[in-house]
Amino acid sequence: EGGVSMCSSKPEVKEAEAPNCKKQKAEVTPASEIEGKTESQPLPSKEIRASKRKSPKSRTQKRPSSNLQNTEAPDSIAKRKRQRKVEQNLRIMVTGIELTANYRSKISGIGGELLESIEEAETATHIICSNGKAQMRRTPKLLIGICNTSNLVTTKWLVDSALKRVALPVHNYLVLNDRAFEKKHKFRMRTALANSDTFRQDETTLLGGRDVFVCKDVPENKAPPIEEFKLIVQAAGGNWLSRSPKEKCIIITSDPPTKNQLRVVRTGTKHFTTSWLFNCILSQELHGLNE
Repeated sequence: EGGVSMCSSKPEVKEAEAPNCKKQKAEVTPASEIEGKTESQPLPSKEIRASKRKSPKSRTQKRPSSNLQNTEAPDSIAKRKRQRKVEQNLRIMVTGIELTANYRSKISGIGGELLESIEEAETATHIICSNGKAQMRRTPKLLIGICNTSNLVTTKWLVDSALKRVALPVHNYLVLNDRAFEKKHKFRMRTALANSDTFRQDETTLLGGRDVFVCKDVPENKAPPIEEFKLIVQAAGGNWLSRSPKEKCIIITSDPPTKNQLRVVRTGTKHFTTSWLFNCILSQELHGLNE
């Protein structure tokens, strides 16, 4: 009776409104039952259908992948700039092989600083000292470099890094396979690099502050010039003496020593050849120096 009383005031409209009243009851039916109704349905049914049609659109709005990439582009640029700033500490020295324009370009491409002066060798983070083909050379830059870094790599490291546009980890590119070079100088490169790491971790050096005096005729006699010789000794942690020592120290002679050089050697003073010194630095081990 309640449903009829709503339309009883105007009998002529009763028959027309009765269907509407029934449809109003249908408004509360589940959405799954309304999906098949025609466009003549009341507004609430259209709203339900509209809400269902919105679901794909809402999913599209929740997946703004392209917009996200665009908004992240500045962040990527900023990250690259920060990375390049860090890579300003990437200081690369090339020794024992030809420094070509191509290598220069690749070093610049990975954000590295090329070091060419031997005075800068002690600040190098990476030493490129082999092309993987020719035998390595025991250069002054190499002797200084190994005292300060264990990142002694081949040119393949540079080539692969340039392809990625970033300095790659060095463990797959270390100069560990030059057997002829190791045999010539009677050492193992793997052990030498490990020793070099240990010295830096312990905050010490190979020569440990020992006084070193190089005899007069040694430089340039199968040995580097005196300026480079001094840099090598200091890189290994030695205290360079300019005058003949009065106390115990390490005296370096030519190989073999000359008579004049032997006159400088006092009783009880240790003296060694340049070959001994350079091999000790290359292997990062002191041989025959018992104190």
